Amino acid sequence: MNRTSSTSLPLIIGSGRLARHWKHYLNLEGLPFYEWSRRDPLRLADYVKGRNVGAVYLLLSDAALEPFYREHRTLLPASVRWFHASGALVVEGMIDAHPMMSFAEELYELERYRSISITTAAPVAALESTLFADLQNVITPIAAEDKARYHALCVLGAAGTGALWTLLEKEWQALGIGPAQWRPYQAQIFANLVSQGRHAITGPWVRGDQVTTAKNFEALESPSARKLYETLKGVFDEYREH
Repeated sequence: MNRTSSTSLPLIIGSGRLARHWKHYLNLEGLPFYEWSRRDPLRLADYVKGRNVGAVYLLLSDAALEPFYREHRTLLPASVRWFHASGALVVEGMIDAHPMMSFAEELYELERYRSISITTAAPVAALESTLFADLQNVITPIAAEDKARYHALCVLGAAGTGALWTLLEKEWQALGIGPAQWRPYQAQIFANLVSQGRHAITGPWVRGDQVTTAKNFEALESPSARKLYETLKGVFDEYREH
């Protein structure tokens, strides 16, 4: 929604994947908002004139985030709070609100958006009193010094998992095994992890079968696959010891 109103509304700035998802979420909730992106022909200074902006949600890349804020923050009253969605950055003067979710090309249903945890290093009250007041998302506080570690773990969970399955798909295709065969396997693995957590892990690592593990490793031809197998086996062993 892009409207002028006497009631203060949040302003969503951005045109990338996260911005599309976030605007879709607000639309599903029936919540009005302003929207602007750097692709718009109208300058931000001109766009905000006559609009009662209550808060700004700046959805830009980490590299562009702080410079944009420093350049444009004076366009709005000092009482307007600026939010960003970076999982790794702490920007002075801004409130961090990172959605702990992987956003695909396709948009999601309402309940999926409502299930998203919003992680922040700011006081929780700063989120509850403005942009997120009308949303049902759980807000999870985290120490500012832990943000980089938190986001690194998110990257491992999302991009890391994606990289692993990309490698597996390539290797299976080389053996003549297509998506119709491995998709059910993949789906059940994720379903088991969601329902059972660590207890869903099966196979020779769990059984302590060193013979099969050694054969597995030697059979892998790709250096990347062998390195990944060895690394993940080491991670599993460390986790099992604790």
